[in-house]
Amino acid sequence: MRGPHLPKRAKQANEQPVGDAALDRLAATTVPPSRVLRNLGYQKALGLVTVLEAEMIAYLLERSRTVADIVDLVYRTRKDDPAFHQNYMRVSRTLRLLETRGYVSRRLFGSNKPYRITDYALQKLAGVERVWGTRLVSGWELAIYAGTITAATVTIFASLGVLQVSRFGFMIIYTVLVFLSGVCAPGLVRMFKKVW
Repeated sequence: MRGPHLPKRAKQANEQPVGDAALDRLAATTVPPSRVLRNLGYQKALGLVTVLEAEMIAYLLERSRTVADIVDLVYRTRKDDPAFHQNYMRVSRTLRLLETRGYVSRRLFGSNKPYRITDYALQKLAGVERVWGTRLVSGWELAIYAGTITAATVTIFASLGVLQVSRFGFMIIYTVLVFLSGVCAPGLVRMFKKVW
């Protein structure tokens, strides 16, 4: 089931480019920002808990925005207002929470780091079937990551002499670590593509 087909959003003069052509196509099929605030179904699709989260997602659907921009839109306070710092921290905490869920992201480098909606959040809002009911990391990938971390921990402790392992045992554990690292690398790349 696909989301409603809507015309592409008009680009504003100060809008940052979204970047990926697939993301632009998906953004064109997603819901308008005002519906996110009015429709509880869209909020449930993303698992939004507070009205602040829904407002921030709605504003980020329009274009990329900095934390100060969102504070200005949500609370109508500017930097010279005494309540700005408190509102800034509240919005910043909520954005970090949305970032950990994989719904928003920002550039790692540069002085201007506006937040934007991720491909993963747009797919969930658009109602793409393969996203509904799926998690960011599947169970078998989680098991592989746990095995890799365990093998790395044992390798580190064995190399430091904390854990006594024979030379042959160390080679086996290290080989397992290298193998599991190779197996989990594509899964990590897929996970980062979902949220970046």
